[in-house]
Amino acid sequence: MHETEASLIFDARDVVGESVVWDERRGRLVWVDIIGRRVHRLDPSSRAHESWATNDLVTSVGLRKDGGAIVGLRKDITLWDFGGSFRMIAAIEPDRPGTRLN
Repeated sequence: MHETEASLIFDARDVVGESVVWDERRGRLVWVDIIGRRVHRLDPSSRAHESWATNDLVTSVGLRKDGGAIVGLRKDITLWDFGGSFRMIAAIEPDRPGTRLN
């Protein structure tokens, strides 16, 4: 049996890191830090890292075919182009302030 040791390749120091997706086209990991309000992108082979602050809790990320992302914020579903502004496409239960995306 072959044993493999796990090793840390990047210490993001996230508060709550979730929603990890693999961007096959770019060879990058993409994920969010919900409480830290950040979206991260990492090239595991070079360890090149980018991160972007959000103005609200960021709950999830998915990749779009056009190279951008769909991002869940506390109450909004948005389109985003890695570094540009978040463009809301839907608000979640605006009449219920206690509801948030998760």
